[in-house]
Amino acid sequence: MKTTHVATILSVLALAGASCAQEFVEGVNNEIPVDDVWTATRGNEQAFRWTPQNSFDLSQILWHSSPITNGIIRLREDTGTVPGAVLREVSFSSTTSGWNGVEFDEPYAVVAGQTYFVAFNSLANDYREFICQNIPSATVLTYYWQPEGGGAAWNGPFTFAGRRMIEFYAPGDGCRVDLDGDGSLTIFDFLEFQNLFASGDMRADFDGDGSLTIFDFLQFQNEFAEGCD
Repeated sequence: MKTTHVATILSVLALAGASCAQEFVEGVNNEIPVDDVWTATRGNEQAFRWTPQNSFDLSQILWHSSPITNGIIRLREDTGTVPGAVLREVSFSSTTSGWNGVEFDEPYAVVAGQTYFVAFNSLANDYREFICQNIPSATVLTYYWQPEGGGAAWNGPFTFAGRRMIEFYAPGDGCRVDLDGDGSLTIFDFLEFQNLFASGDMRADFDGDGSLTIFDFLQFQNEFAEGCD
């Protein structure tokens, strides 16, 4: 049983932070600073060709963006040319800039080296903060776009503004409140929790509602107090 320092958590109740049950597997341009030079128009699905570096059960895709009122994230087949059938889909909304999205109802087993399309759409508002800075290490993804519900009428391929910032997750199997992974629940987990929340990282969406709120903090606090087996 991991030790739970209840006195410590009570001494830092003024802090806010969070975590999530998903575990990061890999990302595209996720460690490069954002370049806020483009605005994406609402109502257009943009699908980016992605080749996973690992075989894993994909449970969540997070995209970097400004706040999204009514968004959709999809995993699609790659037909060899344009995006194909929808394999997984989830709707979400967010109130913060940063890593946005929620987990799928069921994971999908992706295979390393096989190509897929990952798609993003904001139905209610234009958005920004979705590409990384143009540096030599940035990955430029090929993408297609179509109006929402456009069937197979894809436009593309394109690469301009293709430096999308994306993170991919699998279901977590560890103690999600042990954020520093040291085997104990301490103030350092609380500090990491605070940092994720303050930076707008949607890994801090601890209650899974697509927004970072006081309820994420309360959920973290409750699970911290319960400890981990």
